[in-house]
Amino acid sequence: CSFRLGRLYIRLTELPGGQVNLHIARAGLIKDQTRLRNRAKTQDMSVLKRQTKARLTLVERQIAELDVEIATMIAAQENTART
Repeated sequence: CSFRLGRLYIRLTELPGGQVNLHIARAGLIKDQTRLRNRAKTQDMSVLKRQTKARLTLVERQIAELDVEIATMIAAQENTART
């Protein structure tokens, strides 16, 4: 199994355990994000649109947090490998 993080293609077997968990969590959030975007296209009630938009904003923020954490772990791993 593998994930794409921007242009970086990562095989899960090559990652330390903590990074694997982060990538799995990120994949789940991406699925949620897709589901929410699709749901937003079909809703016609304003209250439901507003709630979906709020959830989508939250999921996008959580994905960004995971991206930062993953990038930090990769940078730390590269720095350790260089020394």
